[in-house]
Amino acid sequence: MIPKKLPILPVSDQEIKWGNYLSGHKKKEYFHSRGYIRQALSSILGFHPLDLPLYAPPEKTPIINIEDGGHLGISHSKDYLLFGYSQINFGIDLEPSDREIISERIIERFYSDKEIKLLNSLNNIEKRKLTLQLWTSKEASIKFHKGRLFDDIKSWECNFKLNKMINYKKNLTLYLNAFKFIDWYFSIVSNKLIKEENIIICYQ
Repeated sequence: MIPKKLPILPVSDQEIKWGNYLSGHKKKEYFHSRGYIRQALSSILGFHPLDLPLYAPPEKTPIINIEDGGHLGISHSKDYLLFGYSQINFGIDLEPSDREIISERIIERFYSDKEIKLLNSLNNIEKRKLTLQLWTSKEASIKFHKGRLFDDIKSWECNFKLNKMINYKKNLTLYLNAFKFIDWYFSIVSNKLIKEENIIICYQ
């Protein structure tokens, strides 16, 4: 996890071209994320940051163009960048635990009947917490299958008892790790089980 207040690091010439088509906040966010991904992964994979064969256009899933290059995932909150790296394909998302949301509006529009029944059995504080955790789990699943947020979010149903995300429309099931870390809710999904002790979070 990298604070967005940190200075922007160097990025490739191609990333500069891509980023210059963006505006304002999105442009800064793009340069910030690609620079820190390059810095972190170069030390792991043995490259100079600018020589890392990273293919990461805006709004696309990043790719490392090396044999057994692994998989990357990105999520943004207001103040932090989260990115993950693994040999297992995965989807990831985070939300700050104090995010202001309109729970009832979100629930009615995007959550399944089973999820709504569970949420309506909770008090307001617990309901708000679970609404955010469900959201991160659904968004991580959409990222994994490269879907579209508002088209696909209601298709994914969360089963915390089984630690799985299920899409009945597409007959898909993913393993789910959902947890709170300091002031954020995290969700990581994959089609292979990822043991909790193998999830390492670096926080700056």
